[in-house]
Amino acid sequence: MSSEELREHQLRDRLKGPEATCELIDYIGSLSSGTGPTIVLSGGEGIFAVQLAECLCNGAVVVHHNSAVVEAMKARVLGSKSAVVNHLRDPERDPAILRRHEIRPAIGYRWCQLPQTAFKAETFGTVIIEQGHEFGIAAALAEAKRLLRKNGKVVLLGYLPFEAVARQKPLKDSATTKLINDVLEHGFEQALGAFVTPDERHLLDRYRSVSFPFNEVAVAASGNFRSRMFMRAAWNLFTLHHFIEGWPVVRRVKASGSIANIDLWNFSKALKNTWGSPRTRRVLNWPIAIRVGAKTSE
Repeated sequence: MSSEELREHQLRDRLKGPEATCELIDYIGSLSSGTGPTIVLSGGEGIFAVQLAECLCNGAVVVHHNSAVVEAMKARVLGSKSAVVNHLRDPERDPAILRRHEIRPAIGYRWCQLPQTAFKAETFGTVIIEQGHEFGIAAALAEAKRLLRKNGKVVLLGYLPFEAVARQKPLKDSATTKLINDVLEHGFEQALGAFVTPDERHLLDRYRSVSFPFNEVAVAASGNFRSRMFMRAAWNLFTLHHFIEGWPVVRRVKASGSIANIDLWNFSKALKNTWGSPRTRRVLNWPIAIRVGAKTSE
């Protein structure tokens, strides 16, 4: 492996977070308006936005407000137009690698100071806002309205607090999982609740209280398909702890210097005590909140 390939591998490892199920990706893909390309305004960890772009593959553009995440997205060998070109230009790389994988060169990854972007008005047929609370939901919706063509669609999407999923074996894992979920629920509310921002509260309310300047489109999926629309990860306690430490609300608690830090420490300790071996990998599910709208003539 060349030094450049090693660097790319390290960059790709920076993309973290839960991944969407196939049902969720398929459903969001089905919402495409067909009136133009898709843009993803992403405030997430990177993985989900890449999944969306590689599924849509219609000249999709992913915009993120963190330049390090954008750099990691671009490092995917087949994940962007520039990555494919750079791969072919480098004499130290084997072009045969491209034959073994599906090439998706129509994807663009860009950095912008979200929620604003540099694109012209009415450029896109679909705007997907992922984890918009990271950069302002109201302003993101206003930008989506500016970017959308007539009859274009907006998808406002975020993931709710996660929960552990019990394994089939051993049987006692159901009881352990219930204890873990009780700890998670109590910790989210007791340790973090007072530091949740208004936009984060909108997410927790499933965006029901958000002013939505579009014609509402019903989320039609139902039954078993609907129940499979979530984010998922299989992590040990070390990975989960690192993930939680990166939450903005956790950073706000630590920066406050308040007594809430004791609650945060108790939350971490209780999770450790109920998890079992910290190396045990457990399946975690993130339910999603989603609203879909269409832009009509003013």
